[in-house]
Amino acid sequence: MKKFSFRLEPVLKNRWEKEEKAILEQAAAQREYNKQLNLLENIRISLNKARETVFGGMTVDDCLAGTLYIDYLDTSLTRQEKVADNSLRDLEKKRKAVIQARKDKLVLQKLKEKLYESHIHELNIWEAKLIDDQCTALIYRREGE
Repeated sequence: MKKFSFRLEPVLKNRWEKEEKAILEQAAAQREYNKQLNLLENIRISLNKARETVFGGMTVDDCLAGTLYIDYLDTSLTRQEKVADNSLRDLEKKRKAVIQARKDKLVLQKLKEKLYESHIHELNIWEAKLIDDQCTALIYRREGE
């Protein structure tokens, strides 16, 4: 009986590689999202500090500069929230890609396992038949003597 060979092994290997690539892309997207969240949090902290300290015992020029700084931080906060949202959407796309790549790979793995089990079953049948034939031949030889 011939050795087990899975014809779709190159396709399975390709699907493994796609899954690994998707996992790496998801990890990069996760790092980018975390980076954007950290920037967003830093802007919020700066904005809160600026709001707390702007008007306490300052000159008019300092108050104007403080107000402009707060406006700048508000604008930066809005912009950073959009960037973080875009980063989150990208991360979700990457997660879905990982899930799909994993499903594609598992389909082929299950097929390979079923074919292997079938091959083992056929091999067991073939071995049993071979043993039966040898035993039958041995019995006929003994009877013929």
